Amino acid sequence: MNVLSLRRATTTQMSQAVLAAAGIGAALGVVGGCGLMWFFFRRRLPWKAPQERRKEVPQQRSSRLALAPSDGTYEPEANTAPERINIVSDEIEAAAEEDLWRIIEQEGKVREPEIEAYDEFGRAQSPSVAATVGTESYIDDYPTHFDFRADVARLVNRIQGQFPWQTFANTYYMHPPVYGRTYEFVSVDFWGGGLWNGQYVGYRGKPIEISLGHQVWNALFYDEYLPNIHWIIWNGWMWTRGWGWDYSPPGPPDSDAGHYNHIHVTYVL
Repeated sequence: MNVLSLRRATTTQMSQAVLAAAGIGAALGVVGGCGLMWFFFRRRLPWKAPQERRKEVPQQRSSRLALAPSDGTYEPEANTAPERINIVSDEIEAAAEEDLWRIIEQEGKVREPEIEAYDEFGRAQSPSVAATVGTESYIDDYPTHFDFRADVARLVNRIQGQFPWQTFANTYYMHPPVYGRTYEFVSVDFWGGGLWNGQYVGYRGKPIEISLGHQVWNALFYDEYLPNIHWIIWNGWMWTRGWGWDYSPPGPPDSDAGHYNHIHVTYVL
């Protein structure tokens, strides 16, 4: 091999080495860039469940539909009228307005104006109703009420009978808003309840304690009677019929979109 051929061979090998190095560098850059983008994207997702909370919910997450709620075929109380929501004993009364205000202030909460709207008007009203009793917010726009479909009301009675005075159950106008009023009367939110001086002091927006929340979630998820669950959300996770598990959907900050403070369940129409 002459000197010219040797130089050409060396130049070709160097060029190939440079191209290979450039290719590897580009690939690493793409991977690194994608990883960095995914890192920041995940941090910005409003519905991402914190790791320490996520481990407390059911573990079967790798396979959707690996864990599904119990489906019922009949309702044992079908021929009975629903009982009162949130009060399960004639011996217990709801706290007086001023007492509830005092407790809410002590707990660092603000009284939800939609509760006042319900007290005044008795039924779900248009969003403008709540505007007359408080400042605008998610709970302002979607006033609380308790007009569940009869079988759902009996389901609430059944669950609250297992956890007397410990929860507050409600629905609200356009619950959830994305579907208009389609699921309003078959959707339930379970918040915290409790007793104070022998009086019931539950209200919408009161966080349900995490261990109690898990117990109530289990009671709902594994209830063996009708009605059947369409979707249920708790502690950063959501199960939907026909789809399985996913993260909680996003929503307004004051709606507890991650569902760390309350359980949401919607039943099949």
